[in-house]
Amino acid sequence: MDKEKRLSLDAVNVLMNHAIFQFGGALSIIFVNLYLWRLTNSLWVNGAYNFIAILSQAVTTFVIGKVSKKKGRTIIYHSVNRP
Repeated sequence: MDKEKRLSLDAVNVLMNHAIFQFGGALSIIFVNLYLWRLTNSLWVNGAYNFIAILSQAVTTFVIGKVSKKKGRTIIYHSVNRP
């Protein structure tokens, strides 16, 4: 692959972090849904949980996007020891 088309180390770090986070989030929603169903046997409770979870994800994504636009690139992944 051409050097111009390769992802930088920062891009790979961001993608791996995002993939792990999304996998964990998906598992947590599944297991919380199962727990709530076993606890209450109520579709309303599960629906309310899913609505709140998805709404909070949307709001958080919007806020983080605004902060990212304001701060610029992803400086959080730059280590102190890296050149």
